[in-house]
Amino acid sequence: MMKKVQKPAVWSALALLVLTVGCDGPHHVDETDDGYDAERFGSPYGIETNEAPVAPYEPPVIVGDTLVVMVTYAGGCAEHAFELASSTGNEGTRVWLRHDDGGDDCEALVRDRLRIPLPGHVLGSSRIHLLNPNEDIPFILRWNGGETS
Repeated sequence: MMKKVQKPAVWSALALLVLTVGCDGPHHVDETDDGYDAERFGSPYGIETNEAPVAPYEPPVIVGDTLVVMVTYAGGCAEHAFELASSTGNEGTRVWLRHDDGGDDCEALVRDRLRIPLPGHVLGSSRIHLLNPNEDIPFILRWNGGETS
């Protein structure tokens, strides 16, 4: 007959602590409940790929030396600004937009097609990915020197 051995409460508490904190220890990430990284992307926004559910798919693209991307955000009462940020590594260049809502507390859904000039170091990269603030999968803007469209 097998004997049940009760684990001390200390082991249960330790296991819960490891699961909660993780192996790397506690670390702060400025994210909302849905995983939005406010430290990187600024005020919340989304990248839209069509103007309406029945409209054709229009992903962000590079046209000439300009990034064209449609974004949505809550607002309508103050000026909003988007700035381009980037990092380059072995996998190419990653770009993302940082949104400043200007303290706007209005909640209307604003849709805006942005045209943002890309700096030379970004345009010189053979691979360019646009990070999506609400998804883990980036948009591929350029792969091995060829632009996508």
